[in-house]
Amino acid sequence: MEVDESNPNPIQRPLAENVLTQTIEITSKNSSPDCVLMPTCALLNSGGGVLLIKIADYSKCTNPLKQLDIFWQKLEPKLESMIQPSSYDEVFDRVFLSRMESSFSSRHRTIGAQWSII
Repeated sequence: MEVDESNPNPIQRPLAENVLTQTIEITSKNSSPDCVLMPTCALLNSGGGVLLIKIADYSKCTNPLKQLDIFWQKLEPKLESMIQPSSYDEVFDRVFLSRMESSFSSRHRTIGAQWSII
């Protein structure tokens, strides 16, 4: 790549273009938090981004908030152990978006690196 010396920053892109996104669909078959660990490792190793975890079939959830909280209680200790020596709260930002707050068609929760846009 040739660099134009008159332009000190030859590559200028909006920050949003630099954020990686990985979507994971959780079904009853793969409801274990372990299905999230490999994509999370890959996302962190690539420099961060946003990991979107969706409930695959919201209509089958009898109590989606409770089920999501149970899932996260199992997942968070595993995520904490993956990001040593950083503090978990410094790396991940957890957000729950409802249908009213989001353009997505189902309820979901996101985790993402704070050094990227959330």
